[in-house]
Amino acid sequence: MTSPASDLLDKIRQQFDTSPYPRVPLDKSPKDHPNLLYIHNLVTSYYLRNQKVIDTKGKLILDAGCGTGYKSLVLAEANPGAKIVGIDISEESIKLAQQRLEHHGFDNTEFHVLPIQELPKTSPKTFKAFIWLGHSP
Repeated sequence: MTSPASDLLDKIRQQFDTSPYPRVPLDKSPKDHPNLLYIHNLVTSYYLRNQKVIDTKGKLILDAGCGTGYKSLVLAEANPGAKIVGIDISEESIKLAQQRLEHHGFDNTEFHVLPIQELPKTSPKTFKAFIWLGHSP
């Protein structure tokens, strides 16, 4: 017998495998939205907190609940040289996220079908930046 939490996770996964989210066209680029890039740039938040400018090269940014990867694309555009790691429970969404970042020419990304609860057990990586939970337009 499975637990109610496991059943719920399976239903959520099925929903997003059937209807991946967000439904942003694959070729849409955030380059035309400087405010979006500004607020998702690691330099901005680090400077506001520490009054110092840092280089994003070599930083590791987690996009938890990355869905189809539009926010991952924004993070990749806004943080040159940083590695973007996206996780989501939907295999179909992860496939679209990989296609999106490849379409826009990014190779500094990786995506995994993984619930966030399993991240500490499976990842030896240390994330130095943001954790995004879900999508914001």
